[in-house]
Amino acid sequence: MLYAIPSISAIAIKLVLLWRARQSLLITNQAFLAVFISLLALNISEMLLFTLNLKESGATILVMAHYIFGLFSILSVLGITLSITRQVFPIRTLATFGCLMAIFIAIPGLAIEGTKSIGYSYTRIQGPYYFVVQLALLVPFSASIGLLIHGALRSKSKEIKNKCSVLLICLTPSFVSLFIIVALMQFGFQINATVVISFSINILLFGLLYLEGKYHIYGLLSSLPGTKYNDSARILTQALFDPNMPLEKAKELMDIEKTRYTLELTRGNQSEAARILGVSRPTICRRIKLIESQYTKARKL
Repeated sequence: MLYAIPSISAIAIKLVLLWRARQSLLITNQAFLAVFISLLALNISEMLLFTLNLKESGATILVMAHYIFGLFSILSVLGITLSITRQVFPIRTLATFGCLMAIFIAIPGLAIEGTKSIGYSYTRIQGPYYFVVQLALLVPFSASIGLLIHGALRSKSKEIKNKCSVLLICLTPSFVSLFIIVALMQFGFQINATVVISFSINILLFGLLYLEGKYHIYGLLSSLPGTKYNDSARILTQALFDPNMPLEKAKELMDIEKTRYTLELTRGNQSEAARILGVSRPTICRRIKLIESQYTKARKL
């Protein structure tokens, strides 16, 4: 029962997130809903494998279901990635591929020949075409990582870059875990990876929650040391809570940070930034000089 705790915690987290984001998931992005439902089914199947005393046939069905739900989870993540990066790709193609692979996995003797007990749970016995399932899991996951890296580094849209960065950070533990597990299996290690995957999935869900909120994403990015959002958060925190800082100095720091962000939003267009902020263009120019002065001082430290 101890091994089922990660699965139970992941199920609880999913139910809470589904309830909190129920309207936006149903209306704005059905790929989010698909990944939540797939991951929920994945955790339920692994929890049953931990807790039930099954015959070999029943365990085999649950293991196959576990792989199918895992596949749909990864394809749903790819769907979210395509949506975030605004890539034109028919989602029906992903759904069709998922259904065909589900049928392939469910056919006895092809990918999975059976199961065997490993004490606390059950693990699959590889069939002759198990490598097809491994590729079906790794290729879409790798494609998601590649698209997110490209979006985080090369996208001209600030919103897309931020969303790609957050999802990339939250997907990395799952990707690394999956890659290591598949590699170890190729060398003949008998591994039940459900506990590791359950914990890494919780990190992914945390990222999805932040993507769902309009401003949550900046809260997460500001907590990462070395990022400009972290620097801005540190400056604003000092301006708000340093009792020895005069009000005019605190206001100046806040004005500078607001101007910095607005200039990034307008891609350096000073006239547009002045219009958004409701100030004159000379005021923007003065604040730019202050921003450059701050940058010069920071480089000298």
